[in-house]
Amino acid sequence: MTTKIKLAASKLSENIRNGKPVKTMGQILKESGYSDSVCKHPDRVTKTKAWQQLMEQFLPDENLLRVHKELLENNDWRARDSGLDKAYKIKGKYADNKIQIGASEELEKILDKVSRILP
Repeated sequence: MTTKIKLAASKLSENIRNGKPVKTMGQILKESGYSDSVCKHPDRVTKTKAWQQLMEQFLPDENLLRVHKELLENNDWRARDSGLDKAYKIKGKYADNKIQIGASEELEKILDKVSRILP
């Protein structure tokens, strides 16, 4: 795993932690030392196996699912909701405000994990 990809993940986390994201993924990649051509197509980094492994290492889906389950069962949910929202953003689990038609493989995996956890 490269230093650039670790730096990009760290900068993404910092950007999200500071509130609403103020930098695009392309800007974050540029600050991390990636070329302009890669910065114009951030998925060239975020869709790589190395990026996915890094996200899973620091934000395992099992942890997100556990907190999500607790969130659904807890009355005092604001802090957890905020943390969970940030974690999903970091891992790229949101649809980037685009409507997705049909279930993606990633969504199917998450739903499968949720169904195994929930009664």
